[in-house]
Amino acid sequence: MYGTAVRPVDVLAEVTSGGTALILHGRRGPSIAAPGYDLHHLDVMAGAGKDRARLICDDPAHSWVRAPWQSQDADDRLPFGAEENA
Repeated sequence: MYGTAVRPVDVLAEVTSGGTALILHGRRGPSIAAPGYDLHHLDVMAGAGKDRARLICDDPAHSWVRAPWQSQDADDRLPFGAEENA
Protein backbone atom coordinates (compact mmCIF):
# COMPACT_ATOMS: atom_id res chain seq x y z
CA MET A 1 0.00 0.00 0.00
CA TYR A 2 1.12 3.54 -0.51
CA GLY A 3 -0.03 6.94 0.66
CA THR A 4 0.06 10.51 -0.53
CA ALA A 5 2.40 13.41 0.07
CA VAL A 6 0.09 14.57 2.86
CA ARG A 7 -0.32 11.15 4.50
CA PRO A 8 2.67 9.00 3.50
CA VAL A 9 2.72 5.26 4.01
CA ASP A 10 4.75 2.63 2.17
CA VAL A 11 4.08 -1.01 3.03
CA LEU A 12 4.71 -4.21 1.11
CA ALA A 13 3.10 -7.13 2.92
CA GLU A 14 3.12 -10.83 2.17
CA VAL A 15 -0.11 -12.31 3.48
CA THR A 16 -0.06 -16.09 3.70
CA SER A 17 -2.88 -18.61 4.07
CA GLY A 18 -5.26 -17.49 6.80
CA GLY A 19 -3.51 -14.12 7.13
CA THR A 20 -4.85 -10.58 7.15
CA ALA A 21 -3.47 -7.18 6.18
CA LEU A 22 -4.85 -4.03 7.80
CA ILE A 23 -4.86 -0.86 5.70
CA LEU A 24 -5.45 2.18 7.88
CA HIS A 25 -5.17 4.74 5.08
CA GLY A 26 -3.68 5.19 1.66
CA ARG A 27 -4.06 3.33 -1.58
CA ARG A 28 -3.54 -0.34 -2.05
CA GLY A 29 -1.87 -1.87 -5.02
CA PRO A 30 -2.69 -5.08 -6.83
CA SER A 31 -3.32 -8.36 -5.07
CA ILE A 32 -1.72 -11.31 -6.83
CA ALA A 33 -1.32 -15.06 -6.47
CA ALA A 34 1.27 -17.27 -8.09
CA PRO A 35 0.10 -19.30 -11.10
CA GLY A 36 -1.84 -22.36 -9.98
CA TYR A 37 -2.94 -20.81 -6.68
CA ASP A 38 -6.25 -19.22 -5.69
CA LEU A 39 -6.60 -15.72 -4.27
CA HIS A 40 -9.64 -14.56 -2.37
CA HIS A 41 -9.73 -10.83 -1.67
CA LEU A 42 -12.26 -9.31 0.72
CA ASP A 43 -12.57 -5.61 1.55
CA VAL A 44 -14.21 -4.75 4.85
CA MET A 45 -14.98 -1.29 6.17
CA ALA A 46 -15.15 -0.52 9.85
CA GLY A 47 -15.30 2.54 12.04
CA ALA A 48 -17.44 4.77 14.14
CA GLY A 49 -20.02 7.08 12.66
CA LYS A 50 -23.61 7.02 11.52
CA ASP A 51 -23.06 7.83 7.85
CA ARG A 52 -20.74 5.42 6.12
CA ALA A 53 -19.86 5.54 2.47
CA ARG A 54 -17.32 3.72 0.41
CA LEU A 55 -15.57 6.67 -1.23
CA ILE A 56 -13.45 4.95 -3.84
CA CYS A 57 -11.34 6.81 -6.36
CA ASP A 58 -8.63 5.75 -8.75
CA ASP A 59 -5.08 6.91 -8.33
CA PRO A 60 -4.73 9.50 -11.11
CA ALA A 61 -1.35 8.01 -12.00
CA HIS A 62 -3.06 4.70 -12.88
CA SER A 63 -6.46 5.82 -14.20
CA TRP A 64 -5.33 5.04 -17.76
CA VAL A 65 -5.88 1.34 -16.98
CA ARG A 66 -9.67 1.72 -17.27
CA ALA A 67 -9.65 3.43 -20.69
CA PRO A 68 -9.66 0.19 -22.78
CA TRP A 69 -12.61 -1.17 -20.77
CA GLN A 70 -14.94 1.45 -22.26
CA SER A 71 -14.96 -0.34 -25.63
CA GLN A 72 -15.49 -3.83 -24.16
CA ASP A 73 -18.83 -5.53 -23.64
CA ALA A 74 -19.86 -6.15 -20.06
CA ASP A 75 -19.36 -9.69 -18.80
CA ASP A 76 -22.78 -11.42 -18.68
CA ARG A 77 -21.84 -12.97 -15.33
CA LEU A 78 -21.75 -9.60 -13.59
CA PRO A 79 -23.06 -8.41 -11.25
CA PHE A 80 -23.14 -11.62 -9.26
CA GLY A 81 -26.43 -12.26 -7.51
CA ALA A 82 -28.37 -9.61 -9.45
CA GLU A 83 -31.44 -11.85 -9.57
CA GLU A 84 -31.45 -12.27 -5.80
CA ASN A 85 -31.19 -8.53 -5.18
CA ALA A 86 -33.86 -7.50 -7.71
